[in-house]
Amino acid sequence: QPHYLYSYNREINSLLRTSKYIKEGFNYFNISKNYSFDYVSKKPVLLLAAGPSLKDNIEFRKIHKNKFIIVAIYSILPFLEENEITPDIVTQYDEQDEIVMKTIKNINNLDFFKDTIFLFSSHLDHKVINSFNKTNIYVFQAMFEIKKNFNILTSPSIGEITYKLINLIGFRQIYLLG
Repeated sequence: QPHYLYSYNREINSLLRTSKYIKEGFNYFNISKNYSFDYVSKKPVLLLAAGPSLKDNIEFRKIHKNKFIIVAIYSILPFLEENEITPDIVTQYDEQDEIVMKTIKNINNLDFFKDTIFLFSSHLDHKVINSFNKTNIYVFQAMFEIKKNFNILTSPSIGEITYKLINLIGFRQIYLLG
Protein backbone atom coordinates (compact mmCIF):
# COMPACT_ATOMS: atom_id res chain seq x y z
CA GLN A 1 0.00 0.00 0.00
CA PRO A 2 1.31 3.49 -0.83
CA HIS A 3 1.22 4.77 2.75
CA TYR A 4 3.74 2.08 3.70
CA LEU A 5 6.15 3.40 1.08
CA TYR A 6 5.88 7.03 2.19
CA SER A 7 8.39 8.08 4.84
CA TYR A 8 6.29 9.72 7.55
CA ASN A 9 9.11 9.20 10.03
CA ARG A 10 11.43 11.28 7.83
CA GLU A 11 8.94 14.15 7.79
CA ILE A 12 8.43 14.04 11.54
CA ASN A 13 12.19 14.07 12.14
CA SER A 14 12.55 17.00 9.75
CA LEU A 15 9.85 18.98 11.56
CA LEU A 16 11.36 18.25 14.97
CA ARG A 17 14.89 19.16 13.91
CA THR A 18 13.80 22.36 12.17
CA SER A 19 11.90 23.59 15.22
CA LYS A 20 14.76 22.55 17.53
CA TYR A 21 17.31 24.65 15.60
CA ILE A 22 14.97 27.66 15.70
CA LYS A 23 14.52 27.20 19.45
CA GLU A 24 18.29 26.85 19.95
CA GLY A 25 18.88 30.16 18.18
CA PHE A 26 20.78 28.98 15.12
CA ASN A 27 21.26 31.47 12.29
CA TYR A 28 18.68 30.88 9.57
CA PHE A 29 19.30 31.46 5.88
CA ASN A 30 16.29 33.10 4.26
CA ILE A 31 15.63 31.35 0.94
CA SER A 32 13.07 33.99 -0.05
CA LYS A 33 15.70 36.73 -0.02
CA ASN A 34 18.52 37.61 -2.39
CA TYR A 35 21.67 38.50 -0.50
CA SER A 36 24.33 40.94 -1.58
CA PHE A 37 27.74 40.92 0.03
CA ASP A 38 30.66 43.19 -0.82
CA TYR A 39 33.05 40.32 -1.50
CA VAL A 40 30.70 38.58 -3.95
CA SER A 41 31.70 40.50 -7.06
CA LYS A 42 35.44 40.50 -6.35
CA LYS A 43 36.16 36.80 -6.94
CA PRO A 44 34.51 34.02 -8.90
CA VAL A 45 33.27 30.88 -7.16
CA LEU A 46 34.86 27.50 -7.60
CA LEU A 47 32.25 24.91 -6.65
CA LEU A 48 33.94 21.68 -5.58
CA ALA A 49 31.99 18.41 -5.67
CA ALA A 50 32.81 14.71 -5.43
CA GLY A 51 33.27 13.87 -9.10
CA PRO A 52 36.47 12.48 -10.67
CA SER A 53 37.55 15.85 -12.07
CA LEU A 54 38.20 17.08 -8.51
CA LYS A 55 41.09 14.67 -7.94
CA ASP A 56 42.30 14.99 -11.53
CA ASN A 57 42.55 18.78 -11.23
CA ILE A 58 43.65 19.25 -7.63
CA GLU A 59 46.89 20.91 -8.77
CA PHE A 60 44.86 23.58 -10.62
CA ARG A 61 43.13 24.38 -7.35
CA LYS A 62 46.42 24.59 -5.46
CA ILE A 63 48.01 26.90 -8.06
CA HIS A 64 45.00 29.25 -8.16
CA LYS A 65 44.04 29.04 -4.49
CA ASN A 66 43.64 32.78 -3.95
CA LYS A 67 41.68 33.50 -7.11
CA PHE A 68 38.39 31.88 -6.05
CA ILE A 69 35.86 31.73 -3.29
CA ILE A 70 35.70 28.01 -2.59
CA VAL A 71 32.28 26.44 -2.12
CA ALA A 72 32.29 22.71 -1.39
CA ILE A 73 29.82 19.99 -0.68
CA TYR A 74 30.10 18.42 2.76
CA SER A 75 31.07 14.90 1.67
CA ILE A 76 34.48 16.02 0.35
CA LEU A 77 35.65 17.67 3.59
CA PRO A 78 38.18 14.91 4.43
CA PHE A 79 39.66 15.20 0.92
CA LEU A 80 39.91 18.98 1.24
CA GLU A 81 41.60 18.71 4.62
CA GLU A 82 44.06 16.15 3.26
CA ASN A 83 44.93 18.54 0.41
CA GLU A 84 45.03 21.62 2.66
CA ILE A 85 42.15 23.37 0.92
CA THR A 86 40.00 25.33 3.33
CA PRO A 87 36.58 26.02 1.80
CA ASP A 88 34.90 29.37 2.36
CA ILE A 89 31.43 27.80 2.27
CA VAL A 90 30.24 24.20 2.75
CA THR A 91 26.75 22.92 1.98
CA GLN A 92 24.91 19.82 3.22
CA TYR A 93 21.36 18.59 2.73
CA ASP A 94 21.29 14.84 3.43
CA GLU A 95 19.91 13.95 6.85
CA GLN A 96 21.02 10.29 6.94
CA ASP A 97 22.76 10.18 10.30
CA GLU A 98 25.28 7.37 9.87
CA ILE A 99 26.43 8.32 6.38
CA VAL A 100 26.81 11.99 7.26
CA MET A 101 28.62 11.26 10.53
CA LYS A 102 31.06 8.99 8.68
CA THR A 103 32.42 12.10 6.94
CA ILE A 104 33.14 13.78 10.29
CA LYS A 105 34.92 10.66 11.54
CA ASN A 106 37.25 10.91 8.52
CA ILE A 107 38.29 14.48 9.38
CA ASN A 108 41.48 14.64 11.45
CA ASN A 109 41.08 18.18 12.81
CA LEU A 110 37.72 19.94 12.78
CA ASP A 111 39.51 23.22 13.60
CA PHE A 112 40.77 23.17 10.01
CA PHE A 113 37.26 24.41 9.11
CA LYS A 114 36.96 26.98 11.94
CA ASP A 115 36.53 29.92 9.53
CA THR A 116 34.26 28.09 7.07
CA ILE A 117 30.60 29.08 6.68
CA PHE A 118 28.24 26.10 6.73
CA LEU A 119 24.88 26.16 4.96
CA PHE A 120 23.04 23.18 6.45
CA SER A 121 19.52 21.92 5.84
CA SER A 122 17.18 22.07 8.78
CA HIS A 123 16.73 18.33 8.92
CA LEU A 124 20.42 17.57 9.35
CA ASP A 125 21.19 15.50 12.45
CA HIS A 126 22.14 17.50 15.54
CA LYS A 127 25.37 15.49 15.96
CA VAL A 128 26.61 16.92 12.66
CA ILE A 129 25.48 20.48 13.32
CA ASN A 130 26.97 20.45 16.81
CA SER A 131 30.35 19.34 15.42
CA PHE A 132 31.04 22.79 13.99
CA ASN A 133 31.12 26.35 15.32
CA LYS A 134 27.50 27.47 15.79
CA THR A 135 28.24 31.05 14.76
CA ASN A 136 29.41 29.80 11.34
CA ILE A 137 26.28 27.74 10.66
CA TYR A 138 23.31 29.00 8.67
CA VAL A 139 20.33 26.67 8.52
CA PHE A 140 17.93 26.64 5.59
CA GLN A 141 14.51 25.04 5.81
CA ALA A 142 14.45 21.78 3.91
CA MET A 143 11.02 20.16 3.85
CA PHE A 144 8.68 22.43 5.77
CA GLU A 145 8.40 26.13 6.35
CA ILE A 146 8.23 26.54 10.10
CA LYS A 147 10.06 29.88 10.20
CA LYS A 148 7.60 32.04 8.30
CA ASN A 149 8.60 33.76 5.05
CA PHE A 150 11.95 31.98 4.94
CA ASN A 151 10.67 29.44 2.37
CA ILE A 152 12.08 25.96 1.82
CA LEU A 153 14.70 24.47 -0.44
CA THR A 154 14.59 20.87 -1.56
CA SER A 155 16.09 18.93 -4.43
CA PRO A 156 17.21 15.40 -5.26
CA SER A 157 20.87 16.47 -5.20
CA ILE A 158 23.21 18.65 -3.16
CA GLY A 159 24.62 19.98 -6.43
CA GLU A 160 21.39 21.74 -7.39
CA ILE A 161 20.86 22.96 -3.83
CA THR A 162 24.39 24.37 -3.65
CA TYR A 163 23.99 26.09 -7.01
CA LYS A 164 20.75 27.71 -5.81
CA LEU A 165 22.31 28.81 -2.51
CA ILE A 166 25.32 30.45 -4.14
CA ASN A 167 23.03 32.23 -6.58
CA LEU A 168 20.96 33.53 -3.65
CA ILE A 169 24.15 34.88 -2.10
CA GLY A 170 24.73 36.78 -5.33
CA PHE A 171 27.56 34.90 -7.01
CA ARG A 172 27.27 34.96 -10.79
CA GLN A 173 30.67 33.81 -12.02
CA ILE A 174 30.67 30.12 -11.04
CA TYR A 175 33.08 27.38 -12.07
CA LEU A 176 32.48 23.71 -11.35
CA LEU A 177 35.10 21.12 -10.43
CA GLY A 178 34.20 17.59 -9.46
